Amino acid sequence: MANKQAKEIKGLKYRVGRAENLPFKANFFDAVLASSVLEHTNDYKKTLREISRVLKPRGVFHSATPLEGDFLVLHSWFKGWIWPKTSYYMMHKHHFKRKQLLREIERLGFMIERKWSSQFFFFQLSELIYYKLLEILKAPYGFTIRGTVRKKRKGVWFGFLNLFIKLNAFFVNAEWFFLRFLPGHILHIRARKS
Repeated sequence: MANKQAKEIKGLKYRVGRAENLPFKANFFDAVLASSVLEHTNDYKKTLREISRVLKPRGVFHSATPLEGDFLVLHSWFKGWIWPKTSYYMMHKHHFKRKQLLREIERLGFMIERKWSSQFFFFQLSELIYYKLLEILKAPYGFTIRGTVRKKRKGVWFGFLNLFIKLNAFFVNAEWFFLRFLPGHILHIRARKS
């Protein structure tokens, strides 16, 4: 699908590769975006080294990474109750802590220009409940409540789930507006290669 879309955009080249061994020469990119990537890689330290390698000097690296090992995140409080099933549905191989991730990025010579959080308490709570429901329902990998709601579109469950999705979206957006300066589940980092 991505390959087909890439052909439709003039000048866009599409390549498949592994994050730990990127198929690009050194100092190739002005910017690299890794949004929800590092937690899925086999070797996140090697991935970060590869990002540094392919970035030009003064190039910008932006990362958005879940902090599921951080004390300030609900996931770390409920490890025994929710893990390892949540890891199965999310396919996360690493559960980062804030200081650990920042230290690894700085260790490679990046200067962190800005960091901020998203997905605060209500989002985290609803996500924990969601994944616990998937576990209770013995839902297969790839199952989504939202996808099921879109397909069925009738009945009491549809109404309940649709209301839940809309309320959840409202509270998640409201808490981002009011709590955006507090630590959250996702750590966004904008760093510059030295």
